[in-house]
Amino acid sequence: MTKFCLLFFSILVAFSSCKKEEPELPNTADLFPNSEKNVRGSNDETVRMEYAKLLDMITFAYELDFMKMKKIDTSSITYPCGIESIDTLGGNLHVKFSGNCNSSIVTGKVIIEKLDTLDWWSDNSKILARITDFKVQIESNGEELVFNGYLTIENLYGGLISQEISSKRVIDHKIRGKLDIKFNNAETRNWSITKLRQYHDKGGSPRNIQLKVNADSNGTIAESGTNKYGFNFVTSYGSNLEYFSCNPQNKWIPDFTLAQGNYTYAVGTTRVNAEAGYIDENGYLNLVQNCASKGLKISWEFSNGTKEAFFEY
Repeated sequence: MTKFCLLFFSILVAFSSCKKEEPELPNTADLFPNSEKNVRGSNDETVRMEYAKLLDMITFAYELDFMKMKKIDTSSITYPCGIESIDTLGGNLHVKFSGNCNSSIVTGKVIIEKLDTLDWWSDNSKILARITDFKVQIESNGEELVFNGYLTIENLYGGLISQEISSKRVIDHKIRGKLDIKFNNAETRNWSITKLRQYHDKGGSPRNIQLKVNADSNGTIAESGTNKYGFNFVTSYGSNLEYFSCNPQNKWIPDFTLAQGNYTYAVGTTRVNAEAGYIDENGYLNLVQNCASKGLKISWEFSNGTKEAFFEY
C-alpha cells in the first residue's frame, strides 16, 4: 500500500509539473496604476482616444482628395492639426503627420489604398489605410504611444460627410482593423477593431454634425485584444458613443468631442465602466454631455470592491 501511494504521488507531481499554468491577473495597482487613472499617456484609454482621432483624419484626408479630384471647391477647407501633407504617389494617397495637436506631438504616415473601382461617394466603396509608426507623444508627461497596422473603412450607403448638410443624409462607415500598439513599457499589444461610425446632421451647419459610434461585432463588441499589461480584454458598448462637432471655425474638419455614451472594458473578473460627457468641478463629477465635456467617469468593479475616478480627454 505504501509503494502504491508513493507511485500515485509521483505521478501526480509529474502531471502537475507538466500542466500549463494559467496566468494570474495582476492586482488592482498593476492593472490601473494611480499615475494612469486620470491623465492622457501611455495607457489603454488614451489608445482609444488617439486611434479614434486618427480615423477622423484618415477619413478627412481621403474625402478631401476625392473632392479635389471631382473639381468640388475645397478652398475654404484647411488641414486639421496633425496633418502635414496629403500627396498622391503610385495611385495611393500618402498622408504625413507632424506637429503639435491638442497638447500632443504626432508623427508618422498613413498610406490609403482603394480596394475597388467605385467612387468614394458610391455605396459599399472601400479603402484600406496602412499605418506606419504613427507616434503620439503627450506633452504634459512625455509618454508615447506608437501605432502600426491597418484600418479599413467601407462607405456602406455612399455620400460625403462634407456634403451631409445639403444632402440631408446619414453617412455610415463600417470599420475593421488590426492595430499593433507599443506602450512605454516597451511592450507591443494587438487590438482588433469592429465598429460602425455614423455621421448625421443635428442643426444645419458643420458645427452641428454629430458622429455616432456603435460596436459592430456580436452586437456589442467594439474592441478585443491584449491590454498594456498583457491580459486579454473585450470592450463592449452599453450605449452608442456620440461625438459632437465642436469646431468654432464652422468648417468641415474633424474636431469632435465625446459627449455621450458608455462602454465596459473587461479584463478577467475586473470590469471598467466608462461613461462619457463629464466635467470635474473641484472633485465633483458633473454630467454635461455637450461640447464642454472634458472626460470620462470611470468606475472600476473589482472582486473586492469598487472605485471611481475621472479620466480627462
